[in-house]
Amino acid sequence: MISAVAAGILPGPQWAQPVGWHHRLIIAAIHPDDAVAMWHARAWLGGHDIDVVTFREHRLLAAIIVRFGRRLADLDSYPRLVGLQRMLWTRTMMSLREAAPALSAMVAAGVPVMVIKGAARMADGGDSARGRVAHDIDIVVRPSHMAGAFAILVEGGWTPASGASVLSLAAGIGQVRGMNLFRGSFGDIDLHSLAFHPVHGSAIDDDGLWSRAQKRVLSGVDVLVPSAEDRLAISVGHGGLDAHAHADWLVDMAVTLTSMPVDYGVLAGLIERRRLSCPALVAFDYLKSNGDFGIADGFLDQLRTWSLSRPFRSLGELLEARPRDRSGPVLHGLRWLAKQMRKARGGPSTTEKAPQPRLAVHRSHRTAAASAADAAQRLNWDIEIPPDLSGAAWLRIRLQVRLATPAVRRRIEFEVNTPTAHLARGRFRNLWRFEKLDLRISADFGIQPGTEKLILSSRPGRHLRPCAGSDDVAAYGALPFTLISAAVTAVQPGRE
Repeated sequence: MISAVAAGILPGPQWAQPVGWHHRLIIAAIHPDDAVAMWHARAWLGGHDIDVVTFREHRLLAAIIVRFGRRLADLDSYPRLVGLQRMLWTRTMMSLREAAPALSAMVAAGVPVMVIKGAARMADGGDSARGRVAHDIDIVVRPSHMAGAFAILVEGGWTPASGASVLSLAAGIGQVRGMNLFRGSFGDIDLHSLAFHPVHGSAIDDDGLWSRAQKRVLSGVDVLVPSAEDRLAISVGHGGLDAHAHADWLVDMAVTLTSMPVDYGVLAGLIERRRLSCPALVAFDYLKSNGDFGIADGFLDQLRTWSLSRPFRSLGELLEARPRDRSGPVLHGLRWLAKQMRKARGGPSTTEKAPQPRLAVHRSHRTAAASAADAAQRLNWDIEIPPDLSGAAWLRIRLQVRLATPAVRRRIEFEVNTPTAHLARGRFRNLWRFEKLDLRISADFGIQPGTEKLILSSRPGRHLRPCAGSDDVAAYGALPFTLISAAVTAVQPGRE
C-alpha cells in the first residue's frame, strides 16, 4: 500500500539526473559506443570555450581527451585540451608523490592501506587512469589502526586540515571516521577509518570490504583496492547525494562496469544494508539509459521497490541528488533541509563516544582595565598551576582574554592543553563582526596530578597553506590574543 502511494507521488529517478550540456559531456566521457561518445564530445566542444568553464567540466574533459586523443586533433581547442589534461595529471602525480612515503611507512609499520575512489583507479593502472583527476588521495585503514596511521602522518610532516592541534585530534582518534591532512603545496590525504558516511554504515559490510579487497601496487607501495561491488557502492555513497558537484563518481562507475565482473546479488545486498537504494536507483538508471553497461535485468526493479518502501527518506535523497543547476532557490532550501535531516539520522557507530570537555567561550560585556600587558599578543599563553593544586585530579579555569578580530563573520577557536595532553576545546562565533573582543573562557576538566602548567592556544579555523590569500587568513587564521586574567581552582567532578 505504501509503495503504491509512493509510486504516485515520488518523482522518478530521471528527475534527479543530469540534463542539457552537462549530460552530453558526461556521455562523451562514459558511453561504451565510441561513435556516440565522439558525437557528444564534438557537439559540446563546438559550443563551449574550455577556458571559461569550471573545474567540474575540466575533470570530464581530461577523461575525454585521454579517451579520444588525436581523433580530436582537427578541433581548434585540441592543443588547449592536451595542455589541460597534462596539467591536471601532473597535479595528480605531485599529490601522489607527496603521499607515497607516508603510505609506504604505514605498510612497513603493519598498517594495511586501502585506496578508494580516484586512487583506486590509479592503482589499477591502464590508459583510462590518466583521465582521472585525484588531487587528494583517499585511503582507508581499519579503525584499530587509525591512531597508528595518524601518528605516522604527523611524524612525516602532515598537518590536519581542520586547524585542531595534533594533541586534540589524537585524543579523540578512536571516534573519528575521517580527516583531511596536508603536506607542502600539493600533499592532500583523506584518512578514513570507514569508507562510508555514518548514515550508510554497516558493520557486516565494513568487515566485508576488507575480505573482498584485491591487492594492487600504487607508486611502488603494496595497497588494497575495493572489489567491483564495493567500488560501485562507494561511488554512490560519496557522489550520489552531492548534487553533481562533479561527475567523477559516475565515470568511475562506468569504468568499473565495463572492466570488472560484477556480482549483482552481492551488490544488491550492499546497497540495501547501507540504505543507498534511492541514490543507487538514480545512478544505475542513468547508466542503463545511456549505454546499458550490462546492468542485470531486474536489478533496477529491486532498487525501485526498496526506494518506494521508504518514501520520505527517498524524497530527501532525490532532493540531494538533483543537480544544482536544475534547482532554484526553493529546491536549494529543501535540499539543505534534507541534508541536515540525513546527517541528524546518523547511523550505526563503531565506538562509544566518551563526553569531551568543552570550553565555554562568551563575550564579556564588562571590559577589563587596560594595562601594559595588553601590548603582548600571542597565539599561546602558559598558565601556571599553583603549587598547592599540583595533586588535584580535577581543575576549574576562569580566564579572560582580549583580541582584535577582522571585520568578518568567523569562528574564533581556542584549546587548553598540557605539554603532552589535550584537555578542552571551544569556540566563539563572531557573527556580529566585532573588531575588538573581550572573551570569558571557562571549563572543568580532569588532569594528571603533578601537571605544572596549562597552555591556552588560539587555533586556526582550518589549516592554511603558504599560498593562502588575505581573505582566507582573515576568515580562518589563528588570532593572537592577550591573557587578561586567569584563575585556576580545584573542583570535584560534577560540582557547580
